[in-house]
Amino acid sequence: MLNPEEAFRATLDRLEDADGHVYDDERYLPFREAIDWLGVPFYLHPRNPLESQREIYRGRPELLGPTWAFGVETATHALRLIVSGLFDRFPALTVVLGHPGEGLPFRTYRLERRLKRRADMTLKRLPTQVFRENFYVTISGNYHTPSLVGALSELGPDGVMFAVDHPFEDVADGADWFDALSIDDDVRSRIAHGNAQRLLGL
Repeated sequence: MLNPEEAFRATLDRLEDADGHVYDDERYLPFREAIDWLGVPFYLHPRNPLESQREIYRGRPELLGPTWAFGVETATHALRLIVSGLFDRFPALTVVLGHPGEGLPFRTYRLERRLKRRADMTLKRLPTQVFRENFYVTISGNYHTPSLVGALSELGPDGVMFAVDHPFEDVADGADWFDALSIDDDVRSRIAHGNAQRLLGL
């Protein structure tokens, strides 16, 4: 039997051969167990949908990649993890999302309102609570002050981290925007480095 670290590496080796399987699939249980055992966060990073799943983008390739498809795909995966009950099984599991949170800080309330009407939903914690307690978001090239304010309102200053999203965005643009923000120095320090140091044990 593989120990958790070996299981983690073995699962990573299979990810490229997943052929469209999503992360709440039970085949990834060893991967999740290993992350939980290691006590490390899982950065759920974007990718384009598989060729077989791009019908909605037919004729509009400009919407693929970081323009739109990256965020939609990643947000959907994150929501699948939440509603699957994964965080009931692994209450300390931590996920990091970029850009900032792939829009989820602004959409989980509506999602939750609809899920409450479903008799088949048996989550121990509501999605908004899971999102606040088990997720971090990074700015990742979204140098937009209202979006940052919204993320801070939803997750608090301990749940947001600075990132630049190279090579899609310019590092200097991000630094200039962040330095000019009118925010408390303590909040700026937490977003700039403090939260990442705490989360990653740096």
